[in-house]
Amino acid sequence: MLNSRGLDLSPADILKAEIIGAVPVEKREEYTERWENLEEMLGRERFADLFGHIRMIHRKQKIRGTLVAEFREYVPYRDDPAGFIDRELTPCGDAYEDITDRNFSSFRNAEDVNRLLRHLARLDNIDWQPPAIDVFARWRTDPDFIVRFVTDLERLAYGLFLTRADATTRIGRYGALLQAIQAGADLFAEDSPLQLTAAEKVGVLNTLNDEIYTVTRIRLPLLLRLDSMLSGGAAEFDNPIVTVEHVLPQNPAPGSLWMNDFPEEADRVSWVHRLANLVLLTQRKNSQAGNLDFAEKKTRYFMTKGGVCAFPLTSQVLSEETWTPKTLQLRQKELIDKVAEVWRLR
Repeated sequence: MLNSRGLDLSPADILKAEIIGAVPVEKREEYTERWENLEEMLGRERFADLFGHIRMIHRKQKIRGTLVAEFREYVPYRDDPAGFIDRELTPCGDAYEDITDRNFSSFRNAEDVNRLLRHLARLDNIDWQPPAIDVFARWRTDPDFIVRFVTDLERLAYGLFLTRADATTRIGRYGALLQAIQAGADLFAEDSPLQLTAAEKVGVLNTLNDEIYTVTRIRLPLLLRLDSMLSGGAAEFDNPIVTVEHVLPQNPAPGSLWMNDFPEEADRVSWVHRLANLVLLTQRKNSQAGNLDFAEKKTRYFMTKGGVCAFPLTSQVLSEETWTPKTLQLRQKELIDKVAEVWRLR
């Protein structure tokens, strides 16, 4: 089946026929226009996704049937379809636009909220979005609550991301969070589902101290987030080409100074893929240059034109005179301490 524009019917199209069709005749044209304006604002794909998020806000569990079937069963729109559009679809659509465009506007805290939303957008899942939509729709006029909530949501989402929680675990956790939101619970209490548990904090710290580079999905989002922490939020980069590179090379040349500074193979293996040995670059450099000795590598490999490095994480390396196991030990502690401070892991 096709809609009026010749496109295959989406769940949103099917639900539109039901919901708009149930609006009183005298109001139907007005609500059709409002519905279509919202769809145009979000775009067809995001508008279709919105119905899945609204289903989750009500169902609070992983979808088990079709979206249309579960929407019909769990979202109460039949008794007052116009009221559903007024009180739920429109505010949730506005909230979803703010979240996905990272364009929250307010007289206070907007910059902080949008920065946190940019960090969240780097994750490999969107399971955090329904609780965010629910909160933005409910508390849009309270920017202090919004920024506090998003601060802790970002912490939770990254905690689950770094410990590689699976989809079932994530959705269950966000379902519990939605339940707490709708029950009016204190979201900032220690036992709230918004907060990391003691075991989850330990899990994040263990991940940070492990071989970050080998976990492909987490290394770039984590290092970009850490870079922002080091800059106090001042550094934000939209360059589409950002890579994670090693300081100590993965395969240092025999006879190089690297072999002198890291005479024990066990030390090289232990440190090469860990947080302290990783930096960000805005373009992939020549792989042979990556094996240069430290002093030359700093100027030819890590420094950009004009002698300025865009990333605080990389700038710190430029200030080091040598790169040894002791340097890495100190740097590892400093970086993990910074993450632990910002995300309240201890």
